[in-house]
Amino acid sequence: MARPQLDVLFFPISLRFQTNREADLFSYLLPRLGRTAPLLAPSAQKDMLLEALQTPLPEGRTRLVILDGIDEASGWSADAVLFPSAPPAGLRIVVSARARQNQSWRDRLGWTGPRLAKVLSLAPLTRAEVFDTAAQILHPKGIVADAAALDRLFTLSEGEPFVLWLILTEVIETGGSALREGLTAQTIPGLGAYVDRWLREQETLWQEQRHTSNLALVRSFLYLLACAKGPLTSDDLAELAERDLAAAPNLRSAALEALHRLVVRDAAGGYSLAHVHLNWYIRDQQMTRDERNTVARRFKEWTLRALAEVEQGERSPEEAPAYLLRFAAEHLDEGRASPEAWEMLLGARWWSAWRAQGDALDLDYLRFVLGVRELLASRTCTSVAPAEC
Repeated sequence: MARPQLDVLFFPISLRFQTNREADLFSYLLPRLGRTAPLLAPSAQKDMLLEALQTPLPEGRTRLVILDGIDEASGWSADAVLFPSAPPAGLRIVVSARARQNQSWRDRLGWTGPRLAKVLSLAPLTRAEVFDTAAQILHPKGIVADAAALDRLFTLSEGEPFVLWLILTEVIETGGSALREGLTAQTIPGLGAYVDRWLREQETLWQEQRHTSNLALVRSFLYLLACAKGPLTSDDLAELAERDLAAAPNLRSAALEALHRLVVRDAAGGYSLAHVHLNWYIRDQQMTRDERNTVARRFKEWTLRALAEVEQGERSPEEAPAYLLRFAAEHLDEGRASPEAWEMLLGARWWSAWRAQGDALDLDYLRFVLGVRELLASRTCTSVAPAEC
């Protein structure tokens, strides 16, 4: 019997790799589904995607659409209108998302009908798998963990791969001493306990070195990265944490180095937290509501300042932060920005920034403009033109 023809469309939605906007999803899926959207607003592109997925497939053909990490979407969310409620024969859709409290992805996607969808949960690593992983990582480094240490690794990590990676990284960096000291110092298992212990140890270290200003700067960077929608460069962080840096102008590099265990740096020099679980924990558990509001204001103020500087010629288009080319609209929307701010975002000078940095072709910029206008049209109190209010 002939093997059915299989089309696989795989798209990772990732904050770290900057593929978490709705526009990124449409740009990948629509052309591969045989659809072109030369100049359509996001809602029209969503309708086009739904129509393409609903189109019957030739007999014997299967299409597998995989969206990995839909929980990392920024400025949009996967919902019941993204996919067909009655998929055609041959269409299979797989989505992955990390479970969070009081959140049912099956309900959000509208996949509640009988026999429509199946939920699969990824179990934590078993004790044997933790032991095997630790051996494969530590033995090449000349570090031997005894049975008691391996048991402690399993208990503290709870079989969560990212937490295990954090602990093993610390073990390697300390030449194995963390097996004796760090694992003993942490008494509560899980990611939150690891981060809390790490912060306490850093605070003790910097107080001994009389670097209390460094601690404030590290916390500032950590909170900014936790609330960011994508990677931030060192210069971005410096502008956002301008007030904290005023007290410690020479400690930017030291603060970033102190965060190296929790942060990754991409090829373009952008920093992000090493795992989205860190973003959630720090934002939802470490930060107070006032601290979250403060960080949100900083992003809005930075966005407004950069727009005004480009608009007034105080900052060249080439110097506009690449982060803001992607996420300025979201920060303005969340901060309930004035019509004047939106006018700058859609102005000729900001368009020059797009072109100068090679971030997009003219067609992509026009799609961006359509998306912003559609966003504003959905808001009853904010508009570029008074007639649209």
